[in-house]
Amino acid sequence: MTNAVLSVEETATINAYDAIAKEWDALQEPQWKDTYYYHFLSLLKGDMILDIGCGTAGDAPLFLSDGLNYVGIDLSHNMLDVARKNFTDYLIADVNPIMHVFQMNMHEFGFRKHSIDGFWAVTSFMHIAKEALPHVLSALKAVI
Repeated sequence: MTNAVLSVEETATINAYDAIAKEWDALQEPQWKDTYYYHFLSLLKGDMILDIGCGTAGDAPLFLSDGLNYVGIDLSHNMLDVARKNFTDYLIADVNPIMHVFQMNMHEFGFRKHSIDGFWAVTSFMHIAKEALPHVLSALKAVI
C-alpha cells in the first residue's frame, strides 16, 4: 500500500468494495477472448500484463491461458484476499509465479521503469478524479 493520502471518496469506495468482495466475485462471469482482446495482445511487446483495479482478478484467466505474466493491483484488501484464494496455484512464490496481486494505489505505481508491457483497466479509471487523471497516466507511462 502506498503512503498517498486518500480522499473521502476513495476511502468510501475502498470500504464499499471491501464489504462486497465475496459477493462481487460470485457474480463475475468468465471473459471471452474477442476481437478487442486479440487486438490488445497484438500491441504487446512482451508478456507482463498489469491489471489496474483487478478486484478479485476475474480477468486473470484470460492472460494466464495465453502464457502471459499477470500483475493485478487494487486498493481493496478484501478483493485481493479473494483473488489470492482463487488463484493460489499461480501465486506460489517458490515455483516462479506467473501471477502477482498487490494492494497498490494507481496514483503511485510501485514498479520499475518499463517493467510492464501492457495494462488492462476495466472500469477502474472511473474511480480517478478528473483532475488526477493526467498524473495517473504519467505514472503509468513511466512503467510501460
